[in-house]
Amino acid sequence: MKKFIGFFLIIALLGSSGNCLDANASLPFGLINNSLNIVYSATDIRKTEIFYGETLGLERIEDVRLPGNRTMLRYLVGKTELKFIVGKEDHIKNSDGLFDSRGIRQLTILLPMEKKEVIFKRMNAIGLTTPRLTMEKMNKISVSRGLFKDYDGNHIEILFVNNDSLDFVIGKTHIGLGVSDMNAMGEFLNKILGFESIEENGSLHRYNMGLTQVKFWEVPISKPSITGMPDEILGMSMIQFVISDVIAARDLIALRGGKIHTEPYFVGDLAIIMIVEGPDGILVEFGAAL
Repeated sequence: MKKFIGFFLIIALLGSSGNCLDANASLPFGLINNSLNIVYSATDIRKTEIFYGETLGLERIEDVRLPGNRTMLRYLVGKTELKFIVGKEDHIKNSDGLFDSRGIRQLTILLPMEKKEVIFKRMNAIGLTTPRLTMEKMNKISVSRGLFKDYDGNHIEILFVNNDSLDFVIGKTHIGLGVSDMNAMGEFLNKILGFESIEENGSLHRYNMGLTQVKFWEVPISKPSITGMPDEILGMSMIQFVISDVIAARDLIALRGGKIHTEPYFVGDLAIIMIVEGPDGILVEFGAAL
């Protein structure tokens, strides 16, 4: 099942790099669109359409039909793809609070302030509680921040940004992780995957990969790790790199001491896939077209 799922998590890309290893070389070997994607396991096609498409107004791109009469819905946030594999409702679910389990816990979307009223109006129309907004500064930019949940209980944060600041934040997304060891996650992102550290102090650490920011906070190790493949858990299951050379990435990650969860494998004559396992079992997928 992993191999079938992996194929449908790819978007088209071109080119390839050489396989010469250098432990100091930078990843991700030609990251496409300068951003990362998120793979979800969802329970209902129509509810996903209502929440992400009709309510948040995200751009929908072509669906993919999966084996077993399943569907993957795809939406764009800037250059980031949100990929919803619609499956069973009996998968392991995330707990309610952001600090109640370890794993991929939150998606932050940055939107123009002018969209706030229409989004809130749509939420009220379908019976969703609108989030309470707080005003704050983010890199000297004023934002309104609100946190709420989609129909499957995924935590979604919206940062409404004034129009005069849109050029600064356009296309950016944040992925939030709950981890048991802040230092271990920082080492994984920076030393193994090549993320840029931008904040390593306090209770929230931040790292950048292109237009995507990964932020994480500490969750007690006694809390469950809700991590796994899309056919194993409900909600946000994997962070995805789409690159030009999976074999070179695999060898370099292994050289740096990274843990390979799923070794590279071919999907027909179309693609090659690999999955890396980070702290607390958090999964990162690498995919490349042949």
